[in-house]
Amino acid sequence: MRIESLGRTGTVVEVRDGKALVEAGSIRLLLPREDLSPLPAGDQQRERSKPTAGYYSHTSEAHPEVDLRGMRVDEVETVLGRAVDDAILAGLPSFRIIHGKGTGALRAHVRDLIKNDRRILTSRAGELFEGGTGVTVVEFA
Repeated sequence: MRIESLGRTGTVVEVRDGKALVEAGSIRLLLPREDLSPLPAGDQQRERSKPTAGYYSHTSEAHPEVDLRGMRVDEVETVLGRAVDDAILAGLPSFRIIHGKGTGALRAHVRDLIKNDRRILTSRAGELFEGGTGVTVVEFA
């Protein structure tokens, strides 16, 4: 199966309560079935024999937040993507993205990125005690 939100392939191990337990390399993920799409028959055999690669040899280094202050807009996507991946793999229910207030360009870019991420259920500006408009808090699906 193809995991659309991660752009990777995996094998469905079990289906329960509308979610699929998927093995992708050395990790297992519980994903919504809508996030999965079947591979064409020829691609399935090729994917099984292909070694897994990437940074998913996960160590439990997940943090409940990522600090993007001082980064340029073009640097944010990779850093934010990896931090969200780690948080999801660690089973965190929510996550804080610290982007600062500044001109608002970084905040706008972060919100565009998370708006299109199917793994994120909700997002909101931080409360005053969380960092206010300099922080975006997301909850995972």
